[in-house]
Amino acid sequence: MAQRTIIIRTWVVVVFSILLVCLIVFFCNLMNNRHVRLTKYRFASEDLPKEFDGFKVMVISDYHNSRFYDQIGDYMKQTEPDLILLTGDLTELPDNKINNLEKLIERVPENTQVMAVSGNHESESTRYDYIVHTLREWNVQVLENEATDIWRGDQHIKIIGLKDPGNATRKIGESKIEEMKWFVNGCLYDDADCFSILACHRANLYPFFKDLNTNLMLSGHLHGGIVRLPGLGGMVGENMELHPDYTYGEYDEGHTKMIVSRGCDYNLLKMRVFNGPEVLLVTLRSER
Repeated sequence: MAQRTIIIRTWVVVVFSILLVCLIVFFCNLMNNRHVRLTKYRFASEDLPKEFDGFKVMVISDYHNSRFYDQIGDYMKQTEPDLILLTGDLTELPDNKINNLEKLIERVPENTQVMAVSGNHESESTRYDYIVHTLREWNVQVLENEATDIWRGDQHIKIIGLKDPGNATRKIGESKIEEMKWFVNGCLYDDADCFSILACHRANLYPFFKDLNTNLMLSGHLHGGIVRLPGLGGMVGENMELHPDYTYGEYDEGHTKMIVSRGCDYNLLKMRVFNGPEVLLVTLRSER
């Protein structure tokens, strides 16, 4: 009888300890995820014109119509970016509300250029055309498989934006991948020496784009892998696969380098563990 009591007490202590640890992790992450971090990167390239040395790009990815507009707006004022690049999933399926997105755009400093590409939450929406139209009314340049040049004096850099192919749960076909690669190469056909940034929502497309003639790919989509563990990184992919690639940070596997954002959405229905929301500030440098 005494031995049985000891076993029961041991199990009670074990279960209680597990529950206590879970509660501590939950509340720590709850508090941690209420604040957006500003993560800074430096990207150096000999291809960057001297006139663009120090050019700052703020990357806002996977905003999902969140309520972080004030915090991000403060970062805009503090850092004075030259370009704000919205790399997709600005809204949230199925209703794709844009009320908080509008508040974010209202906080963009005057004369700051804003560009955007779609994510799967836009491209799969029946409100896609409305979202694009509204963004353009807000003076956001939406790149739907388009390229645009930014000039300083007689020098320029190129921003190439890919429209998201839609349906994140289904594998993108080889023909669609080739079409996207053909478009990017076409943008640089007569301007091969130009420094270029590829804005593409899905970081997991990097293996197909890493050997293109672009210099830097800026992406998001995978939300940092949802749960990040020390030494292991992101643990959950877009189709719930374990330990996916390209969830966060810098990647250098070919001619094109990539920087991936963890995204800046959060609510109680979306789990983030050791993986707080963030926006990026990428400073370009004209030498290594």
